[in-house]
Amino acid sequence: MLRILGDTVQELLHGQHASLALRDNRSDSAGEERTDLLRDCLAMVEQRTGALFGCACALGAVAGGGDPAQVERLRVFGVRLGLAVQFTEDLLEIWGGGGVGADLRRRRRSLPVAAAVAAGADELTALFDSRAQLSEADVERAAKTIEQSGALDWCRRQADELLSQALLTLDLASPSPTAIAELVALARRATATPR
Repeated sequence: MLRILGDTVQELLHGQHASLALRDNRSDSAGEERTDLLRDCLAMVEQRTGALFGCACALGAVAGGGDPAQVERLRVFGVRLGLAVQFTEDLLEIWGGGGVGADLRRRRRSLPVAAAVAAGADELTALFDSRAQLSEADVERAAKTIEQSGALDWCRRQADELLSQALLTLDLASPSPTAIAELVALARRATATPR
């Protein structure tokens, strides 16, 4: 358990460092920089949200008497579920949660933003690099730009694919039928995306 916790703390530290670097990073119009933003954003999410979910699931497996293979499979289940949950939360922050558009107002380089930039949404890049405060019209335009770039649909597909991977890994871990039913219900509820 201590090894799992220690490894998770290291991942979280790397993820937090990456998050701070993303926050301070200004976009470049070069295609390589666009791709780097998405790659870096995905890595940061895996090191933060993925690591936390993976740790929780691995520790639960250890506490429940799981063998090393089960512990690892449940850790992977948690990592994949954590990524799917982060995609879902990032979508809700733009199109459906309590603070609709909050991430855009803060110019947070979330997964949908990074995907739109990678797809060539130069208008979004210019908006995020601007020093001026974003108006409601700017926030609406940013959300529309993300949607038109294909990033909204891509993020939904990624969340669905990650959930499928998580559930497959959960099945391979062979926990009790009751545990599977509870974890599947929890995973589906946590990854319900706006449509």
